[in-house]
Amino acid sequence: MDKTATKTLTTRDCRDCQQCCIIYEIEGIKKKARENCPFLNPGVGCTDYGHRPVDCKKFECTWKKGFGNDEDNPKICGVLIMNRQSNLMHNGSRMTYIASEIYEDAFKSENGLAAMARVSEETNSTIIMMDYDNQKIISLCKGDGVV
Repeated sequence: MDKTATKTLTTRDCRDCQQCCIIYEIEGIKKKARENCPFLNPGVGCTDYGHRPVDCKKFECTWKKGFGNDEDNPKICGVLIMNRQSNLMHNGSRMTYIASEIYEDAFKSENGLAAMARVSEETNSTIIMMDYDNQKIISLCKGDGVV
Protein backbone atom coordinates (compact mmCIF):
# COMPACT_ATOMS: atom_id res chain seq x y z
CA MET A 1 0.00 0.00 0.00
CA ASP A 2 1.25 3.50 -0.83
CA LYS A 3 1.78 5.23 2.51
CA THR A 4 1.54 8.67 0.92
CA ALA A 5 -2.16 8.03 0.39
CA THR A 6 -2.72 7.71 4.15
CA LYS A 7 -0.67 10.73 5.25
CA THR A 8 -2.20 14.18 5.01
CA LEU A 9 0.47 16.47 3.58
CA THR A 10 0.61 20.16 4.36
CA THR A 11 2.81 22.23 2.07
CA ARG A 12 5.42 24.15 4.02
CA ASP A 13 6.90 27.56 3.36
CA CYS A 14 10.59 27.51 2.45
CA ARG A 15 11.21 30.14 5.12
CA ASP A 16 14.91 30.89 5.11
CA CYS A 17 16.05 27.49 3.78
CA GLN A 18 16.56 28.25 0.08
CA GLN A 19 19.22 25.53 -0.21
CA CYS A 20 17.89 24.48 -3.63
CA CYS A 21 18.88 27.97 -4.84
CA ILE A 22 22.45 27.28 -3.77
CA ILE A 23 23.48 23.64 -4.16
CA TYR A 24 22.16 22.81 -7.63
CA GLU A 25 23.42 23.84 -11.05
CA ILE A 26 20.84 25.74 -13.13
CA GLU A 27 21.79 25.54 -16.77
CA GLY A 28 19.21 28.06 -18.00
CA ILE A 29 20.96 30.90 -16.17
CA LYS A 30 24.48 29.39 -16.16
CA LYS A 31 24.46 29.06 -12.36
CA LYS A 32 27.11 26.68 -11.05
CA ALA A 33 26.45 24.19 -8.26
CA ARG A 34 27.18 25.42 -4.74
CA GLU A 35 26.94 29.07 -5.72
CA ASN A 36 24.12 31.42 -4.81
CA CYS A 37 21.62 31.96 -7.59
CA PRO A 38 21.94 35.53 -8.90
CA PHE A 39 18.20 35.98 -8.22
CA LEU A 40 18.39 34.77 -4.61
CA ASN A 41 17.79 37.37 -1.93
CA PRO A 42 18.96 35.42 1.16
CA GLY A 43 16.26 35.13 3.79
CA VAL A 44 13.64 36.48 1.38
CA GLY A 45 13.65 34.26 -1.71
CA CYS A 46 13.71 34.61 -5.48
CA THR A 47 13.68 38.16 -6.77
CA ASP A 48 12.41 36.98 -10.18
CA TYR A 49 10.00 34.25 -9.04
CA GLY A 50 7.47 34.82 -11.84
CA HIS A 51 10.16 34.37 -14.50
CA ARG A 52 12.31 31.73 -12.85
CA PRO A 53 13.88 28.98 -15.02
CA VAL A 54 11.94 25.81 -15.85
CA ASP A 55 14.33 23.76 -13.66
CA CYS A 56 13.31 25.88 -10.68
CA LYS A 57 9.62 25.61 -11.48
CA LYS A 58 9.84 21.80 -11.68
CA PHE A 59 11.90 21.40 -8.52
CA GLU A 60 10.07 19.66 -5.68
CA CYS A 61 11.60 19.48 -2.23
CA THR A 62 10.03 16.66 -0.22
CA TRP A 63 10.18 18.75 2.98
CA LYS A 64 8.33 21.64 1.33
CA LYS A 65 5.72 19.18 0.05
CA GLY A 66 5.05 18.10 3.65
CA PHE A 67 7.11 14.96 4.14
CA GLY A 68 9.16 14.48 7.29
CA ASN A 69 9.08 16.56 10.45
CA ASP A 70 9.78 20.26 10.92
CA GLU A 71 13.37 19.49 11.96
CA ASP A 72 13.86 17.79 8.57
CA ASN A 73 14.08 21.25 6.97
CA PRO A 74 17.09 20.85 4.66
CA LYS A 75 18.91 23.82 6.19
CA ILE A 76 18.58 22.22 9.63
CA CYS A 77 19.28 18.54 8.87
CA GLY A 78 21.84 19.17 6.10
CA VAL A 79 20.12 16.96 3.52
CA LEU A 80 17.92 18.09 0.62
CA ILE A 81 15.67 15.33 -0.75
CA MET A 82 14.08 15.97 -4.10
CA ASN A 83 11.43 14.57 -6.34
CA ARG A 84 12.37 16.24 -9.59
CA GLN A 85 10.99 14.97 -12.90
CA SER A 86 14.38 14.76 -14.59
CA ASN A 87 15.82 12.80 -11.67
CA LEU A 88 13.02 10.36 -10.97
CA MET A 89 13.85 6.70 -11.14
CA HIS A 90 11.52 3.78 -10.66
CA ASN A 91 12.29 0.59 -8.80
CA GLY A 92 9.32 -1.62 -9.61
CA SER A 93 6.32 0.19 -8.16
CA ARG A 94 8.37 2.21 -5.68
CA MET A 95 9.42 5.78 -6.43
CA THR A 96 13.06 6.58 -5.76
CA TYR A 97 14.15 10.01 -4.52
CA ILE A 98 17.53 11.75 -4.66
CA ALA A 99 19.19 13.18 -1.55
CA SER A 100 22.02 15.71 -1.72
CA GLU A 101 24.28 16.80 1.11
CA ILE A 102 24.15 20.50 1.88
CA TYR A 103 27.38 20.22 3.82
CA GLU A 104 29.97 17.46 3.74
CA ASP A 105 29.18 14.40 5.85
CA ALA A 106 25.57 15.47 6.51
CA PHE A 107 24.58 11.91 5.61
CA LYS A 108 26.54 10.71 8.63
CA SER A 109 24.74 13.06 11.02
CA GLU A 110 21.89 11.86 13.20
CA ASN A 111 19.59 14.56 11.80
CA GLY A 112 20.42 13.78 8.17
CA LEU A 113 19.93 10.04 8.60
CA ALA A 114 16.68 10.55 10.50
CA ALA A 115 15.30 12.88 7.78
CA MET A 116 16.07 10.39 5.02
CA ALA A 117 14.60 7.49 7.00
CA ARG A 118 11.37 9.42 7.65
CA VAL A 119 10.91 10.43 4.01
CA SER A 120 11.73 6.91 2.85
CA GLU A 121 9.19 5.43 5.24
CA GLU A 122 6.47 8.02 4.52
CA THR A 123 6.83 7.61 0.75
CA ASN A 124 7.58 3.87 0.82
CA SER A 125 10.64 4.71 -1.28
CA THR A 126 14.35 4.27 -1.56
CA ILE A 127 16.50 7.37 -1.20
CA ILE A 128 19.56 7.54 -3.47
CA MET A 129 22.27 9.40 -1.60
CA MET A 130 24.56 11.44 -3.84
CA ASP A 131 27.97 12.56 -2.62
CA TYR A 132 28.63 16.20 -1.68
CA ASP A 133 29.47 17.14 -5.27
CA ASN A 134 26.48 15.21 -6.71
CA GLN A 135 28.91 13.18 -8.79
CA LYS A 136 28.24 9.64 -7.62
CA ILE A 137 25.89 7.46 -5.64
CA ILE A 138 27.38 6.73 -2.26
CA SER A 139 24.61 4.69 -0.70
CA LEU A 140 20.92 3.92 -0.58
CA CYS A 141 18.61 4.63 2.32
CA LYS A 142 15.36 2.79 2.97
CA GLY A 143 13.00 3.44 5.85
CA ASP A 144 14.87 0.94 8.00
CA GLY A 145 18.31 2.54 7.48
CA VAL A 146 21.24 2.90 5.10
CA VAL A 147 21.90 -0.12 2.89
